[in-house]
Amino acid sequence: MGNTVKLTISLPADLVRLTDETAQMEKKPRSRVIKEALTHYIKEKERQEMIEGYQEMAALNRELAEESEPVVNEVWADYGHKG
Repeated sequence: MGNTVKLTISLPADLVRLTDETAQMEKKPRSRVIKEALTHYIKEKERQEMIEGYQEMAALNRELAEESEPVVNEVWADYGHKG
């Protein structure tokens, strides 16, 4: 796990209870359950940011394609007449 840092946090009692139940069922220390949950949360946030970035790029690409369509059509029309 590399470098670890001990920290103190405050959590609602019901969340601690659920964490402890999960740790007991999975036979893992509480800190490992919390570490896995945080890791999952961070990866999911990163995934969502990537999805949003790809969606923004798709919208930009669509906009650029729509803006360039008249020029492309003109070039193709000219090309067709020269051939």
